[in-house]
Amino acid sequence: DDVAQLRAPPIWQAVATQPAVRRALLITVSLTALQQLSGVANLFNFSSTYLLARGFSDATCASVAVAVHASNVCATLLTALLMDYLGRRRLLLASTFGAAACAALLTLAAASPLEP
Repeated sequence: DDVAQLRAPPIWQAVATQPAVRRALLITVSLTALQQLSGVANLFNFSSTYLLARGFSDATCASVAVAVHASNVCATLLTALLMDYLGRRRLLLASTFGAAACAALLTLAAASPLEP
C-alpha cells in the first residue's frame, strides 16, 4: 500500500486534475504546432531546389545544405547545454527574435534581383 502512494497518477488523470500539468501540456503542444506550421522543414527540404532555380551551382547548393544542417545541429547542442543555465523562456524568446530576423533577411535576399 505504501508503494501505491508513491506512484505518480496516470498522465491523463494529472492533465485532468492539475492545472499546472494542463498548462505545460498546452504550451508544449502549441509550440510544437507553431514550429511545424512555420515551414522550417521547407528550408531543409527545398533549399537546394530554390538555389538551383536561382542559378547557383550544384557544389554551392551542396555546401549550403551541409552548412544549414550543421548549423542546426550546433544550435541544438548549444541550446541543450544552455537550457538549464539561461532558462527555457529566455532561449525561446531569443530564438524567436533570431528566427524573425533571419526571415526578414531571407525575404530581402529573395526580393533582390540577381546580377549576372
